[in-house]
Amino acid sequence: MGVTCYFLLSAMMCDEVVAAAVPAIKESADLDSSQVGLLYSSSFVPSLTFVVLGGLLHHKIGVRALSIFSSLSVVVGMVVFAMSTTFWGMIAGRVLFGLGLGPTELVNDMIALRWFDNESSPSIEIAFGLIGSFGMLGFVLAFNLIPSLLNLFSHMANAEALRMAVLCLSIIPAVTVVINIYYIVLDWYAEPILELDLVQDDEEPSILESVKQLPLSYWLLFTINASSFALMYVIMLYSVDFMVEKWKYDDVTAGRYSSGVYIAGIILSPLTGVMIHKFGKMITIIFLGLVLFGVGCLLLGITAWPPLIGLLCIGIGLAMLETTVWTAVAEVVPEISFGPAYAFLSAAVSIVLVVVPYLAGYLHDIYNSYEPVALLCSGGAIIGSICCLILYFLAPDLQNPSDKYKLYYVVKIVSRKKH
Repeated sequence: MGVTCYFLLSAMMCDEVVAAAVPAIKESADLDSSQVGLLYSSSFVPSLTFVVLGGLLHHKIGVRALSIFSSLSVVVGMVVFAMSTTFWGMIAGRVLFGLGLGPTELVNDMIALRWFDNESSPSIEIAFGLIGSFGMLGFVLAFNLIPSLLNLFSHMANAEALRMAVLCLSIIPAVTVVINIYYIVLDWYAEPILELDLVQDDEEPSILESVKQLPLSYWLLFTINASSFALMYVIMLYSVDFMVEKWKYDDVTAGRYSSGVYIAGIILSPLTGVMIHKFGKMITIIFLGLVLFGVGCLLLGITAWPPLIGLLCIGIGLAMLETTVWTAVAEVVPEISFGPAYAFLSAAVSIVLVVVPYLAGYLHDIYNSYEPVALLCSGGAIIGSICCLILYFLAPDLQNPSDKYKLYYVVKIVSRKKH
């Protein structure tokens, strides 16, 4: 359990390096906001490919080989990003990083299902809950460590300070490679003893058959995930630079405020899962999450209130949406379609994050403000809310879920952000 939690913590922390260092990247590499958006998005094309292929073909991919590949790719990508002196060199580093990031999330799911899928106990719920919380902890570390490291190396030139900060952070994923070797030995030794296996080939339906089973209510959840949940990460990408520009905070303070979003998620995601299990009301929780997200974006965009208020609204909405949408999918989708359903759900986030960060940065470059970006994200909350109202009439059973086995099996109290 500790191994897989560390895997995701390391990967998620490295994933947010760009978001946590936007002001420093813009200054050191002389980039505008649209180029920063492109830099951020560049890791999601390879990540998207791995998520889709992995979700559809996970039973044919060996978890041990995939885990070591993902760990090495993350480390190499971070080092290339740190050492690059050009924009396209930094892009290359992010692409290499993305090659490892997609498999990392798949590896975590596969490890959890191989080791903790015991129907007689709630261990799978606990496993996914812990993995998700550690993923969000990785975000918190990124938004706190990167600004602090940049401040530590502030006596250097901007480019050198950024390079040293990223290289120091790369030590954490480098340790992952060593831990991965330990896991491979452990998994190899335990496989015949514990009969570890994920899915037998003859139990797998065809991909086309699985996709045809996806109902309209699933596609509404898919749209909510893409239009609202994914956009949370767009506003978070520019949140540090937003606070530096609008509220004149220093990088360290802005990073700490941004990390508050994920701290709220760490605390509230498991609580939301317990609330769903006890009371149901999934559509109500999704709607409240969308409202809070939209309100949080509006507070950042059109008011001069302290940004922490808007960020906390976004963080609470994040916790509600990520927990509830993934669990609701298990209620509306037949079991034979779980693989494609969750692969497409993750892919929706990746697709948005391939395109929208560049568009958001372009809006900032035109208007010289992030306020239009906040309004764009609040528009996504409106689209999600409309889908949620339709879902209320189309799938009323989500208010009172009865199939506890599905909830138990695939409850995803996880930070499934972009992959």
